[in-house]
Amino acid sequence: MNGEEARVVIRSQAEAVRQRLQLLVRERGRQAEAQAAALRPWQRNTTTFTGRFRPEAIAALDEAESWLIGNRELPEYEFGGGLYYWLERRGITKSRLVPDTDSGGFKQYETFHLAENPRVNRANIVNEVRTSEFHIVTVRNVPAEVDFVLGMLDDMASWCRKGEVRGDLLTAPDSAPSRHGRLVPGVLARNFSADLGEAIAAGRRLDRELSANASSETLEAWLNATQELLRLLRPESIGSDFSGLSWVFPFHSFFPDHNALRRAYLALAIEYLGKVESHMPDYAEASGQGVPSVSMSITGGNFYGGQFAAQIANINSTIASVQHQGNPDMAQALQGLQQAVSSQPGLIDDQRQDLLDNVQYLAEAAQTPPDRRNRGIVRAALTALTVAAASGEHLQAALDAWGGVLNTLT
Repeated sequence: MNGEEARVVIRSQAEAVRQRLQLLVRERGRQAEAQAAALRPWQRNTTTFTGRFRPEAIAALDEAESWLIGNRELPEYEFGGGLYYWLERRGITKSRLVPDTDSGGFKQYETFHLAENPRVNRANIVNEVRTSEFHIVTVRNVPAEVDFVLGMLDDMASWCRKGEVRGDLLTAPDSAPSRHGRLVPGVLARNFSADLGEAIAAGRRLDRELSANASSETLEAWLNATQELLRLLRPESIGSDFSGLSWVFPFHSFFPDHNALRRAYLALAIEYLGKVESHMPDYAEASGQGVPSVSMSITGGNFYGGQFAAQIANINSTIASVQHQGNPDMAQALQGLQQAVSSQPGLIDDQRQDLLDNVQYLAEAAQTPPDRRNRGIVRAALTALTVAAASGEHLQAALDAWGGVLNTLT
């Protein structure tokens, strides 16, 4: 699974959950309408002819208030994890259906001097204070309370009937590490690059395990270990952007395929690491460790310079032209691809040369205006690189990281 495929998986599962939440919100609205229908007959009928509040009216009011308090949050809403969303209607948003209340709930009271209101039914008094100078009583204002609660129920029903579920139920990040990074003092670029390559290889092995429904504990351990590795880079945002890929664990039970999501976020993590790997020459140079000369292990011994050095120099020259034309993402993608082919172990001379030729074709295509581009050659070059990547970790990492950009050439 590459980065673009991973984002499709994440977005499709988020949409499935959004639709399920929308049904729950609509059902909450119907429940609010039912509560309002049960309370509404008492709106102008809360007292008997003697002025005493009807026990049935108070019971219906208390039941409606208790239901409101118990359903103030959106269905399945969880802030800081789980499902975080809101409703939107005509450009206005609501993240809570009922505002917070104190321990008294929605109850409303009136306090007055009994001497000035002698007709108050004593059965309605909930508190009284008597002295030689005054006699103060407190009465629950049931009619006003019924009106208020009905207003809250009608508002909730309206929002749940017309509001649309909004929010990033899952993020599908497409962040890129800063090009202007460096290693912390005391860290050798070659050692860091080796550790980074091993982290990418371990991630790929883990993806194969997850495809067989392995436990997610190994994935979280890999994410944590890789994040610690990235702490050796500055600025710290290089590591913190990576850590954002693991905040979604564990997944809410509403998401239909947790294992597919784990593989998707793993693919995004590997894509991100591939981009970090493509920046390593810049990071090493910024750290004062220089840019290593072209050196690779190939069949038949070590090779330095020669036809590969000339080929790479030609590719880099074309990539520089692409950069100057104002297409830095494409230049970065081509540079990462070139470095992956150059460093991929296990290739014989002819294979490496053919793959570098394909990188050169892509670089020349990127330099050419779209209407004059030979898309047949571009597709053939991408196919050849994709086939080679099936057995090459470095090349596969580069294609996962930059496949979306490279495919814009077709």
